[in-house]
Amino acid sequence: MLRVRERRWPVVCVLLSGIGVLGLLWFNLLYYPGIGLDGIGGDNSGAALTGAAKAFAESESLFFDRLLDSDQLTKPDGGIVAWSTVALRTRDGQELRAWVALQWTRTWGWNRYACHLLADPRDRILFSESQLGIGSMNKVRYVLRRLWAEELRRFREVHRVLL
Repeated sequence: MLRVRERRWPVVCVLLSGIGVLGLLWFNLLYYPGIGLDGIGGDNSGAALTGAAKAFAESESLFFDRLLDSDQLTKPDGGIVAWSTVALRTRDGQELRAWVALQWTRTWGWNRYACHLLADPRDRILFSESQLGIGSMNKVRYVLRRLWAEELRRFREVHRVLL
């Protein structure tokens, strides 16, 4: 009886890990990209970009200032890709820039394609070899921590949009 229970643990762990991975894939590919952009038509890319930028700024504890340069491209299949550089402000007034890119299709409506800070001060450590004597493994750990932080930021953004 004890041997049967011991053999179940690896199966249970693999099953739970698989469910977790499928949950993250569902969240990142199907749920998060369109949250908060429902009801905005394909002809109103400015409102969609502004909504995505405001939600991104709030999830990063920043303030939305304005859209700077925005443009859009209509694809042959009728889809639209829109992108913009966004001016954001920190609590102390420092100005940061962000990149927001969205895609619109008849089936899914507006979806986030990319939302991230440009020249993020936290990323400087990756571009200078002498910064704190950081080695390759430390850079890998840093990048993995930043990926996890980005995932948590997405959860915060969804939480704030839904409330």
